Amino acid sequence: MELKVSHDTVSINEVIFEGSAEQPVDLDINLPDYCPDISRILKCRLMPAVSVRQITGDRLQVEGKTQVSILYVDDTNRRVQCMEQSLPFSQSFALQGAPEDAAVFSNTVIDYVNCRASSPRRLGVHGSFTVGVKVRGRTDCQVVTQAEGAGIQLLRHAAPVSSVIGMAERQFSMNEMLELGQSKPTAAILVRSSTTILISDYKAIANKVIVKGDIQIATLYQCEDSDDMEKMEHSLPFSQIIDLDGVTDESFCDIRCDTVSSDIQIRTDGAGENRLLSADLRLCIQVTAYQSSEISLISDAFSTEVEIEADCNEIRAEQMLKRMRYDGVYKNTFELPSGDITAICDLWCDAGMVSCVAAEGKLLVKAPVNVSVLALDGDGCPTYFERVAEIEYEEELPEGVTLALCEPTLCITGCSFSFAQSQSMEIKIEYRLEGCVFVPFQENAICDLRLCEDQPIVRVSGAALVIYYADRGERLWDIARKYCTSVNAIKEENELSEDVVPARGMMMIPSI
Repeated sequence: MELKVSHDTVSINEVIFEGSAEQPVDLDINLPDYCPDISRILKCRLMPAVSVRQITGDRLQVEGKTQVSILYVDDTNRRVQCMEQSLPFSQSFALQGAPEDAAVFSNTVIDYVNCRASSPRRLGVHGSFTVGVKVRGRTDCQVVTQAEGAGIQLLRHAAPVSSVIGMAERQFSMNEMLELGQSKPTAAILVRSSTTILISDYKAIANKVIVKGDIQIATLYQCEDSDDMEKMEHSLPFSQIIDLDGVTDESFCDIRCDTVSSDIQIRTDGAGENRLLSADLRLCIQVTAYQSSEISLISDAFSTEVEIEADCNEIRAEQMLKRMRYDGVYKNTFELPSGDITAICDLWCDAGMVSCVAAEGKLLVKAPVNVSVLALDGDGCPTYFERVAEIEYEEELPEGVTLALCEPTLCITGCSFSFAQSQSMEIKIEYRLEGCVFVPFQENAICDLRLCEDQPIVRVSGAALVIYYADRGERLWDIARKYCTSVNAIKEENELSEDVVPARGMMMIPSI
């Protein structure tokens, strides 16, 4: 008795590592000579940005810089001042083995930050943030693809999967000179700046991905000839070509963009006036390309002649369901802090960690947003306060899909405010949620088969046909396994075309 077994290697992509590490921030800062003395600290911000994600052997190295930005009121003119300092960070993670064709994703979440002035010219900053990483890599698994002889019966299962072709990063610089509007006053001090990257389109071609988008730069500056503050917004289009082997026009991509560094300074124009802004930006585009395919697995087997032994591996993979992109608007009314607020100078938003779960046939997305408000009190002195907004979004899943995975990014594309009534204000946040939605599955696949020749099959009945009362929806495979026959024999005997029992009733089970 002989059993011929054929094997093949199935390559799938799965999460092979997920971890996080706390990164402390401890700084003692002496103000530069050009900064006036501190009267009162308004806000201290930590803005970490990852610039390096590199796997060497079984180690993952993550590096970047944390920009520390401190807003304070000076003790001379009661104006808002800004002092910034950059601090490098590095984290190393131990992987299990050296993954091939790995895609590394990272995020940073601020844990806390405290800032205290020990003197008018000295500051202490203490805080921390968490660096989170996830590594998707290729896993090769040997499976049985065919077996013949000894009356072997195989249960095949075709599984649609979306495999990672590869991941590529491209960092590029943009250096632009931006003009203040003609109606805008000249600038004295840059109080705050932010950079937002929006992807408008991408196209995958042979071994390349073309990415197009816009960089939105928002600035707030102190006017030169008054105590007023002015806001400016600029938009810079960009287009980049990223080399990525294996990509075709049938591939789909998950594209993420980050600002690695941003240096915006006030400059003089040809007339000697502070009416220009120099923007030196370092940006990073991360492209992960996927390809949809189908793998054939054998999840169960039995012999009609002898007992068999089967070794199994658990195959875990994901199928791309759709690419989610939603542009939404959040509105809410918040109470102002106690005391008179006579004007709001600026409002900006920082998105927190986005959560996404599937429940009751829907994809539910939640994201906290910290709303920062720079205002003037009743005495005309700058003050600062915060509110927390909770953005929620839900999207229907296709019928029959109960479990889905998505790690969307939340991008704040705009925010504005208006006084709703006394001691309250209405805010409007424009945002974009974007990410790939996957349907996960796991299946036991047979990776080897062996005959137990000393254990022949003992049939309960020696009859050529057995009467069986089946329930509607029962699998023919389960019936065939029970009576040591084949699914095809049951189909032919009962004139069936499907692999499940169409209606409750009597069936004839043939012996083979």
